[in-house]
Amino acid sequence: MDRTSTQHRLKVHVHIDANMESARIDVRGTLTAANLRALYVVARRTSALLPGREIVMDLAHARAASDAVTALHDPAQLNRLAAAAGSSGLLCPLRILDPPPAAKSRERV
Repeated sequence: MDRTSTQHRLKVHVHIDANMESARIDVRGTLTAANLRALYVVARRTSALLPGREIVMDLAHARAASDAVTALHDPAQLNRLAAAAGSSGLLCPLRILDPPPAAKSRERV
C-alpha cells in the first residue's frame, strides 16, 4: 500500500441547512495541490443542489499545503469551477474558512 496516498486523504462532510439556503463543506485531513481537484468536485456537486446559494468551505480542522490554499483562493481557479458548474456558468457564492496558521504546511505536503 502506498503510504503517501493514505496520509493525504481528505474527509469531507457536506451539511445543507434545513431551508436549503446554504451549505457547509467541512474538510478534515490534509489538503494538497494533488487532491484539491476532489474538493472542487464536491463544491461543484453541492452547487448543483443549491444553485445561487452560499457554500462555506471550512478548512478550520484540516491541514493544508500553502500552495493548495493559494490555489483555492485564486480567482482563475474559481472561474474554472464556475464554468464546470453547468450551462449557466454560475457558481454559488463560495466562502472559504482557511486552516489555522499552525496547520498550514510551508513545504509541499
